[in-house]
Amino acid sequence: MTRDVHTFRNWTRDVQRYGIHVDYAAVGSTTFAYNLSIDGQRVTNLRPSGDNIAKIFTGVTTRWNDPAIAADDPG
Repeated sequence: MTRDVHTFRNWTRDVQRYGIHVDYAAVGSTTFAYNLSIDGQRVTNLRPSGDNIAKIFTGVTTRWNDPAIAADDPG
């Protein structure tokens, strides 16, 4: 970890010194795993929106019966 921080600081210094412009981009995926049952039936087709997934990960949404999640999956 210390080496990574040191390398990043040197790289940042060089970017500033030589006027290099860098656009950051990250490509990857996140799996949204859940274990949810309603009336004893396992839910396997939940399709929350990106906004709702973000709210779950950031702690804004903390319950499965949140109206926003229900609106994503009517039925």
